[in-house]
Amino acid sequence: MSLKNKEIWFKKWIVGKQTYEQISAESGYSVSTLQRYFNVMLSKAPKLSYSQNKEVYLLIDGTYFSNEICLVVYRDNVFKQTQLYRITDGEHYEELKEDLENILNLGIKIGGITCDGDKSLLKAIRKVCPKVPVQRCLVHIQRMCKIWL
Repeated sequence: MSLKNKEIWFKKWIVGKQTYEQISAESGYSVSTLQRYFNVMLSKAPKLSYSQNKEVYLLIDGTYFSNEICLVVYRDNVFKQTQLYRITDGEHYEELKEDLENILNLGIKIGGITCDGDKSLLKAIRKVCPKVPVQRCLVHIQRMCKIWL
């Protein structure tokens, strides 16, 4: 498997949220082979560049994986650049607060934040950048409405 193909399958697993089984069927590689490749890729953190625009509009979301890993991503919505990410076991206030502080310490100005409305994240935002406008992600609102209805 070429490095480019590994990256494509890895992206489908991480961003596209496809399962090993789905990628295996599409790629022709076994689940164990894909797991081996992806574990190597997970062990090497990518180098991320951050946007130096006047303001970024962050999308903040955590994605949970079956092995009790949570990937929290802070992404600039305008230029589609990841500003920061954290691999952790959950969306915890202290870590979210630290991440927002680190983003500000990099010189990034936050113009607005869109998130899922997680209580610990909202608390961290109010603490670190209280004047930044926050809106709830429409996808998360729709999901909650479907649960309530």
